[in-house]
Amino acid sequence: MASPNLALLTPERLEGIGKVSLAMLVFGIVIGIFSAGMEFYYIAAAFISLLLIVVFVWNFDIALIIYALVSFSPLGKTPDLMTGGSGAGKGLYVSELMIGFMLIIWVGRYFTNNLAKNRIPTGFYKPLWVYICYMFINVITSFVFWDTMVPREYQNIFATYAQLGLGVLSALALAMMATTLSSLKTTLATMIAFIIPGTILPLNAFLGTPLPFLGAYFAPLLTAFPACFYALAVVDGKYKRTWLRVLALLPLAMIFFIDVIKFVSWVSGIVCLMTALAVTTLLYNWRLFIVCALLMVIVCAIFWPFIQTNIFDASDEEGDMKRFDMFRGSMKFANQFPLGVGCGNYRSYIIVYARRFNIPAYSSAHGTYAQHLAEMGWPGAILLLWFGIGGFVWLVKQILAEENHNIKNFLIAAAANMAGIFVSSSIGDYIIPAYHNGGVATFSTTVQGWLIWGTAIALVRISREEKEKQRIALEGPAEEDDEEYA
Repeated sequence: MASPNLALLTPERLEGIGKVSLAMLVFGIVIGIFSAGMEFYYIAAAFISLLLIVVFVWNFDIALIIYALVSFSPLGKTPDLMTGGSGAGKGLYVSELMIGFMLIIWVGRYFTNNLAKNRIPTGFYKPLWVYICYMFINVITSFVFWDTMVPREYQNIFATYAQLGLGVLSALALAMMATTLSSLKTTLATMIAFIIPGTILPLNAFLGTPLPFLGAYFAPLLTAFPACFYALAVVDGKYKRTWLRVLALLPLAMIFFIDVIKFVSWVSGIVCLMTALAVTTLLYNWRLFIVCALLMVIVCAIFWPFIQTNIFDASDEEGDMKRFDMFRGSMKFANQFPLGVGCGNYRSYIIVYARRFNIPAYSSAHGTYAQHLAEMGWPGAILLLWFGIGGFVWLVKQILAEENHNIKNFLIAAAANMAGIFVSSSIGDYIIPAYHNGGVATFSTTVQGWLIWGTAIALVRISREEKEKQRIALEGPAEEDDEEYA
């Protein structure tokens, strides 16, 4: 057996080994103390955070893809951080914790000039930042102009700040995706990542929910984007392989079955899916849209008894029709309080005004626009619509100008997803979740839409960069006119 070469153990190496051993010893002691004094949740979270730091340092684009894959499910809830107005404990979820962590890195990259260089103007940014600024103004005015008819003890300050935070996180999620993704390969991979949750969830429901931990709030909102993508894969003649088009038809049929038949009572989910598919066919081929619309009319006429019983009658029995009363009440709130009662304050005011407005005293308005009218007044509702319409129109313009059919299909699916969510939110569900309607948990679902729209912006930016590279390769760089100076 060969003996170790002691000559290799120089004083410098011995010093290095000593430092490493000391560092490992200190780290072990710290971990031991930490583990002994903290709950298992925080121990696991600390190790996961260390792993995430490694991923962020290695490749931030990969971190975005990971977030797209895991943020949809309300997993990893922290121990209760406080007690809400209803008496239920409140904690944060992976969707909030991870995006907060990522936004810190993103802000650092912004100030160190490590984001995408050629950022582009869009129809999203201006209305979005005006909307966020108004949210802060709305919070301030809600404190200053508090209605004396409503006792101050009804106010839940944490709910106000939480509602403000949910709006800011949603906006920053879009901006982060739009300005960070830097290559066509990773951007397309991110788009594909958004397809996976919206496919797994209906598959899990179709199989009888063998994986209950995969449950997501407002799950039908997650199926619109993949359904549009699968629909385009089926009808797009540029996909030459027939078996792939048939394969895409299977998950599309499964999503349709789950959203429209099995969970038929979730009307806003049906509206979201059908609106998204209608916009998809319209943007792809208007003739196909007319054919599909006529077929839908015929199908609805044939199955009208089923629709009447399972949608209209069931919604009436379950009290869903009261949402129209709540919308009417929200308009009364907006008329009486033009600037709104303040973010997160609907529950505080409805205790007093439910009888006065003759509406149900629910803790939330059960719809994005109704919630905005009540809490943020007419300006808040108009600004949100400006963001939705401005962003959608901008996406449509990019779709019409795009030549690459793969990129075009993803943009169509993103625009259709946006249209579906904004339309369905008029009768239920949320674009920005309401704190008093499980907003901290449902953020895991609603943030997916913001991430998709931000990724669509990045896709347009990168597509333009690729076109410019191709132009330069063919024509060479643009020549500057020589100027003679006297």
